[in-house]
Amino acid sequence: MRDALLITGRGPWLREAETSRSSSFSDNVRPGFQTKHKGLTKAMQTLIRHLLRQPNRQPPTCFECGYQDSQREGWYDRKTGELAPGFSLSKRDVCVDVGCGQGGASMFAARQKAEVIATDISPEVITRIEEKFARLRTPWRAFVSDTDPLPLADGIATRVIAMEVLEHVESPDRFVAELVRIGQPEALYLISVPDERAEAVQQQVAPPVYWQPPNHLRVFAAGELEDLLKRHGLVIERQLAKSFFWAVWWILFWAADQDLREPERPLLQFWTRTWHELLKTPRADHVRRALDECMPKSRVIVARKPGAFQ
Repeated sequence: MRDALLITGRGPWLREAETSRSSSFSDNVRPGFQTKHKGLTKAMQTLIRHLLRQPNRQPPTCFECGYQDSQREGWYDRKTGELAPGFSLSKRDVCVDVGCGQGGASMFAARQKAEVIATDISPEVITRIEEKFARLRTPWRAFVSDTDPLPLADGIATRVIAMEVLEHVESPDRFVAELVRIGQPEALYLISVPDERAEAVQQQVAPPVYWQPPNHLRVFAAGELEDLLKRHGLVIERQLAKSFFWAVWWILFWAADQDLREPERPLLQFWTRTWHELLKTPRADHVRRALDECMPKSRVIVARKPGAFQ
């Protein structure tokens, strides 16, 4: 989860230059020329050395582009420790990532030296997470759970993450009740669901399996997620609209007949490159934020569990 055309290959002349790097430029210049034009010879040698060091530019992947897009909005900020704006992590935290998926949020938390507990309903996902976490020096656990209930003690977490999970569960109320139970007083919560505007388009283009278990079981209308969290005692601290880029990418995903196990097909590659070029422009943030407000992929809430005496 990046000029519309990028020149990614090196010219034949440069490839030839690379294959003959063992012989110096001066070895192939006539002695008289070298004597009379030492300055020019040196400049050309410097130019060729510089060209040979240039990387073979590859087009950005959707994940690289999406990551850059998120960082522009304050996500994954290692300097402040914020996974999302208003949701910071540190070595003092115990972070429970429910429905951890590929583990991006969990890994960010671990890099901030937080203790991480990652759960997912898929055994294959947890196996991959355990492989990733094996090299960590911070405390961590990962296990399979459907969160009904979570096999964790009351009040264990100072940070709770559940991103793009609620739309998959049978009972959102039971799910949120479990999240609240495991949080300490003053714990912060980062919760997101697909935005109803992007989902309205998906209803027109996605195949029926998209709306069947274990995929999306419901669409959260405007205000519904907020009401759900408030009903379980959480206080809304911040609301965010996230990623027009991913909203369109997933709409085009069906048109491209994309397989997630394969590289992006041309249609998705061109969309990724278009967004990548937008991010280079002076007005990129203004345009990006306007589009995020128009049709974000996700609606995100940062919430807090009140203290015992509030």
